[in-house]
Amino acid sequence: MVPLLHLQANGASPKKTGTKSDAKKLAYDDTTTADVDETEVCNPNGERGGATDDKKVNVLKKKVLAYGVAVTAKQVTDGENICIGEDASNACTENQACVYKTGACVDFATKVNTILESWAVAEEGKVTCFGASDTEDCELTYICNPRGTTKGGKIKAADAVETNICVHPDALWENGGYVCFTFPEAADGEDPVERIPANSESTILCDADKPYCGDDGKCTADEPTTSSTTVSEVTSTTTEGDGSHAATTPVWIGLAIAATL
Repeated sequence: MVPLLHLQANGASPKKTGTKSDAKKLAYDDTTTADVDETEVCNPNGERGGATDDKKVNVLKKKVLAYGVAVTAKQVTDGENICIGEDASNACTENQACVYKTGACVDFATKVNTILESWAVAEEGKVTCFGASDTEDCELTYICNPRGTTKGGKIKAADAVETNICVHPDALWENGGYVCFTFPEAADGEDPVERIPANSESTILCDADKPYCGDDGKCTADEPTTSSTTVSEVTSTTTEGDGSHAATTPVWIGLAIAATL
């Protein structure tokens, strides 16, 4: 999230329009400040006297986009389509989405796009994965990790880390790798959650000393008592021109692990 803050005059002569702002952060907003109900956020990429909202230093909070969500026609009409990133800020158009790392607007729900659903397998034409705050175009067969923060590119399974945006399929511990999904514990009287990536709550990286992923979500040297691991796939089809960003051939559903007595 972009921190909300007060910008106060510092006595310096104003900068020329069109140049980066030299505004200083003097105090972070909190419940003790006069404007408890915040209405603006600071755009670090803004320019003093910016002519458009995406170029302004102070931007109305209601105009700032969420990350990785398709922009609607109404948002464009209302001017609530400003993408503020670390590197830039832009005004997105309908069916684009905001990338927080770069500040770029990418085609997301347009008729033609390359967006992968979370946990989907990269295939021809569907390779762009939205990680935690940035995107990466995955190699074919790699898996889109929405929690990912690391751009690994084309890597060997042995070089994979738990934070990869695009996960090498052979890096998963079920396939001989060290990347392990952890799952929430079931409440008393409730059935355990299905062990598929979409239900996982975090990802950890094991090693040669403790290569197995235990049922408690920790790496262990003891081989689990689970004897069968299967990979389920379904086919999700997209009607041409419907604006869907779903992958169109096998989608990663996950690893269904059946314990034996």
